[in-house]
Amino acid sequence: NNQVLAAPTVLASCVENVWVPSKFYRLKPHLTEALWLFCGAHGMRVWLPLFPKDGDKSHTFMSKRIMLPFHLRIYPLAILFEEAILLGAENDTMLYTSDSSSPFSLPFCTLERTSQVYLHQILRQLIRRNLGFHAWEIARGCVALPYFSHSLELLLHEVLEEEATSKEPIPDAQLPSVVEFIHEFPVYLQTIVQCARKTEIALWPYLFSAAGKPKDLFQECLLDKQLETAASYLIILQNMESSSVSRQYATMLLDSTLENGKWELSKDLVRFLKAIDPNDVESPRTSFIHPTKYGVPQTPPVNPNEEDLSLVLGTMQVSRGRSFSTTVNPKLQMVEPVSHAADVASLRRKNSVPTSKSDNRSESAGGSAEEFFMDVMVQRSA
Repeated sequence: NNQVLAAPTVLASCVENVWVPSKFYRLKPHLTEALWLFCGAHGMRVWLPLFPKDGDKSHTFMSKRIMLPFHLRIYPLAILFEEAILLGAENDTMLYTSDSSSPFSLPFCTLERTSQVYLHQILRQLIRRNLGFHAWEIARGCVALPYFSHSLELLLHEVLEEEATSKEPIPDAQLPSVVEFIHEFPVYLQTIVQCARKTEIALWPYLFSAAGKPKDLFQECLLDKQLETAASYLIILQNMESSSVSRQYATMLLDSTLENGKWELSKDLVRFLKAIDPNDVESPRTSFIHPTKYGVPQTPPVNPNEEDLSLVLGTMQVSRGRSFSTTVNPKLQMVEPVSHAADVASLRRKNSVPTSKSDNRSESAGGSAEEFFMDVMVQRSA
């Protein structure tokens, strides 16, 4: 008789399914004490608890729970709360016909059981609401998951694609906050380069304006002995810097791999260094074009030496959905117009022989110097 019931609160509408964890997991309190709702066309929603910091009484006005929406590409059937995975079904429609000559066809639907990681969507919603501490607590409890680094990569990729391809100015960009959040974890360098390799080259300036210069990230990989990750940055340096700079950093990486006994990687780096065109070493990089207007990136051609980097990166992933022309423009020597054909022929005879000899001599000298330097490094580590 003395019980007082609070007024009912509407959490969501059009709810089709509701999930509640059966047990509490101390290492992942946010995910195992949340209420999960599927609202049909409105997507998925989670009523997430917010735990204050220990001894922090300055934000007593903060709500104890928050409703976070996120989009699904599958129909949810079950939720693995501790693994941050949704299990569900995915529909695919095809046109079926029994006779290829018949103009009639029937739609045929196939269902496939699949799964979807939702961790990156929750982290993004919390970061957007300036609740980075709670996002960090959730991510810290999921570090041991085998796909944790992939979740951070999805988080970075979605924000990058949305903001860098926007045609309207973004007053409050989220990419710097996301990069700062990922920087708190040891997989930061790996996440940045993996995201860049799976993103169009035209979006790289916006990414590295928040993540830092590729040369600085490359040097951090060398200091941390992350040699495989440093090799992945060579594709970035090859397209953003001159060939002389990329050769310099590839040589630094070769020296580190020899000192640490990474023989397979060293062999690939030697092949890559020998494949660099000597005529392109001193030429400035013109294949990488920075966008002239925010949100409207230009698509530059890929450097012609990109295929050589497959020796270093193994299964290299290039930009999605684009094909580029990789042609090298020959260096032309400006000559004043001559009236007579005999003068043109004599001019060519005078210039052709000395020029070819000097070019061959300089190319052979440069190539022999590079080969000698690489041989010295290899013999030193033998």
